[in-house]
Amino acid sequence: MRFDVADEGFCETARQWLAALEDNTLADLEAVFAASPGYYPTTLCSLWRIELERRGLTACPRPRPKRRNRLRAIPVSHPQDYDWRFTDQTARDLTRCAVADLAAGDTIVHVGTPSTFAVGICDHTDYRHVLVDRNTAMADALAEDGHCPDDVVCVDVVSAEPPLLAAAAAILDPPWYLGDTLAFLAAASRSCREGALLWLCQPTLAARPGVDDERTVIRAELPALGLEPAGLHAAAVRYRMPHFEAMSLRLVAADLPVPPDWRTGDLLVLRKMGALQAPATAALQEGSWHEVRFGPVRIKLRAAGGRKNLGALVPEDVLDTVSRRDPVREYVGLWTSGNRVYSLSDLHTISKLIARCDADLKDMTFSAARTRRHARQLGLPRRTAQKLFDLLLVELQEHLYLEGA
Repeated sequence: MRFDVADEGFCETARQWLAALEDNTLADLEAVFAASPGYYPTTLCSLWRIELERRGLTACPRPRPKRRNRLRAIPVSHPQDYDWRFTDQTARDLTRCAVADLAAGDTIVHVGTPSTFAVGICDHTDYRHVLVDRNTAMADALAEDGHCPDDVVCVDVVSAEPPLLAAAAAILDPPWYLGDTLAFLAAASRSCREGALLWLCQPTLAARPGVDDERTVIRAELPALGLEPAGLHAAAVRYRMPHFEAMSLRLVAADLPVPPDWRTGDLLVLRKMGALQAPATAALQEGSWHEVRFGPVRIKLRAAGGRKNLGALVPEDVLDTVSRRDPVREYVGLWTSGNRVYSLSDLHTISKLIARCDADLKDMTFSAARTRRHARQLGLPRRTAQKLFDLLLVELQEHLYLEGA
């Protein structure tokens, strides 16, 4: 992404990695992605093309990969949740690692990892599995599916403490930022008993500049967290590309056949050795959001100081990055699960309008005319109603396409 290519040292490391590939691997972009230690697709492909030209090679033609189905029992990912879910194979592997050598009845806590929680409750029923996740939409969906409230704990570990579980193992996948990682580690340490293994997912050194420095800080903080290092598995974790990330890549690199499991991470293994002694470094707080649904589409709203409802913030209304470092995020008041962003001046009225449109969708009466009628009753202008209708329609079409893909 644009933040990576601005770091010349980081780019030089990527160029050296590409230069070390054999010709037959370099010519096959699918093979390059499979071998990649985690470079962002646009960063990787821009440097890959330069290396192809330097060697005088021609790329092998490859069909665009098909998107894999998401887990259907839980809501789609939303970018504000930093919700990347594991591939099926990674979820199985991580869960199998976590339960290895445990006794029947032991507890495994899944911190921000609904994918491994789903595998655990289906395939490893001799153990108790507890999901700790701040995503209220996730918790509500699992509750509706019949899961025990004690096994789905909806709490933001950045600002609140999870329950004491005396867990024998933990799987953690925090947002890939230092403050969040330390907060997740503190939460898992609190939830686990002495001797428990913690399986922590982290960005590879190729994910972005500065990851190595973050690892140094994490290692220095482990004693205060009551933890010690127990192993490292490089590039052992794979993720399924969420819809919102696919939208960003479509905007900036529509011609690239990016594999749906291109994102990889390292797996750090830690052992709980003592009591949690110090609070974690504070993670970034992004303010509170109000969520509404329109069918499968998740829409987050907040009072972000906007002076216009559904005002444009970026070209084509889609964020071209999924990074927290993007300065546009500060001004986002309405944010869809398809990564479309707008300013917002009237949270409550727009929320009511979306709720009425959702009711119409359930009744199979959703239309532009009814949306305009609702807007008129709520005191919103016709142009706002039309823009919202167009937005909801395109998001619905995209999400239904993903469900059927």
